[in-house]
Amino acid sequence: MAGKKVVGLLVGRENTFPGPFLDTVNQRGADVGVTAELAVLGGTPELEPPRHAVIVDRISHEIPYYRAHLKSAALLGTAVINDPFWWEADEKFFECTLARKL
Repeated sequence: MAGKKVVGLLVGRENTFPGPFLDTVNQRGADVGVTAELAVLGGTPELEPPRHAVIVDRISHEIPYYRAHLKSAALLGTAVINDPFWWEADEKFFECTLARKL
């Protein structure tokens, strides 16, 4: 990943955020070698070098495979925005019980 940096945007069906995000990153990053694209997953090899320097995650809360991929990418050096490791700590049932006790 030396030189050019690629930002991957992992999204679901949303259609208002991705276009402007990609356009803005590509416009502002052009002079410094940063580009953005939609991240496409499927049949991901375990130890394949990461394509993206950064992945912005907007969908893994819905699809467990994406979360698993993001954890692997993070371990291989990709910065993941919306930390996939934090998701397991966000347990609603426990949080509601704790809130009632406090």
